[in-house]
Amino acid sequence: MFLELSFLLQIHSAAPDFDRFEESVTTQLREDSAPGLTLGLWSADTGFVIESYGIADMDSGRPVTDQDVFRSASTLKMVVAAAIVRHCMDTDCSLHTPIGDVAPELPEAVQPLTLHQLLSHTGGLIDQTDDYGRLDENALRESMMELSAEIVFLPPDIAFSYSNVGYNLAGYVLERLTGEPFAAAMERLILAPAGMTRSTFDTAHAQAIGWAVPHWRGQVLTHNPENAAEWPSGMMYTSANDQARFLAALLNDGLINGQRVWPEGLSARLTHPHVSADDTATGFGYGYGVMIGEFNGEPAWFHSGGLPGYRANILALPGREIAVALLANGEGFDRNALLGALLPTSDGASPRPSRELAALDASRLAGRYVQRDGLPSLCIIAENGS
Repeated sequence: MFLELSFLLQIHSAAPDFDRFEESVTTQLREDSAPGLTLGLWSADTGFVIESYGIADMDSGRPVTDQDVFRSASTLKMVVAAAIVRHCMDTDCSLHTPIGDVAPELPEAVQPLTLHQLLSHTGGLIDQTDDYGRLDENALRESMMELSAEIVFLPPDIAFSYSNVGYNLAGYVLERLTGEPFAAAMERLILAPAGMTRSTFDTAHAQAIGWAVPHWRGQVLTHNPENAAEWPSGMMYTSANDQARFLAALLNDGLINGQRVWPEGLSARLTHPHVSADDTATGFGYGYGVMIGEFNGEPAWFHSGGLPGYRANILALPGREIAVALLANGEGFDRNALLGALLPTSDGASPRPSRELAALDASRLAGRYVQRDGLPSLCIIAENGS
């Protein structure tokens, strides 16, 4: 579940323009690597709007429908964080207790970490994923038992370090807190209350209710990513309507169409900047599963992600009471163009400026940052050489 940061633009927005959006989608669908896409939108003005375009399965030619499910990828992190925070609000457990107190069987290296650190990516963990693996309910537990000391590469609370491993670990702790398998806890705490009836971790169920088949470079991806040990970091199937319902609850402090689906104050805990933009080199802050920045000069909450065969982007504007979810079953869509078409610009779109490391507090970031899987390492040295 890799992270994509480029889709957020500084755009001067007007009312959603669905005609321009459809024109942009139609143009992009001519690309082999862009088979199908679905849009979920909620706003205080329009309510829910769900639209679907293109092909769900290139082999059969079946079109995408509003009922099809796609992979959520890392946009799931908002939902996982919501479930964990809800459980702790319901039971008065603390997000700041060492997870070793809850799960003493975990490897010693990760026992001092807290759910707060895991959900805000401040636990000092490296990032690694394995898109293919087992599908039984014990896969998550056994994967966490096998974590080595090398998974921790710096002390916690030093820096923001995005880690899928951290969310898988948080998902396992949720199992231990609730006494339920991860998927069952997610269903009880968030999916069922929010009416996310087409969200599932079970591929067989997703196929039975209608799924957009994963594609790569215009071909059906025959080796669909599957690994129950990676469920918490981004392997849920979901529909555009389900994502729009979650975002509506996020914007309305747990209300969907006037019905309370989670406790008051939960949204504020998810969207509080637990990591300030001043403490990252990305230009955005981070809450619990939520990136925090600006869109059109106003507050924005967002996330993005991808798996082999799928891409996902979500964006919520609390000031304008509008949220957008884009789900695709191919890698070829230009989400910048789609968002720019849906939310018209008055003077053109311009990328957020990159942040200079010199503008950051080097004393908070100094150290050697190491990633696996052939990704580059980074060393930050303060001017005094410390």
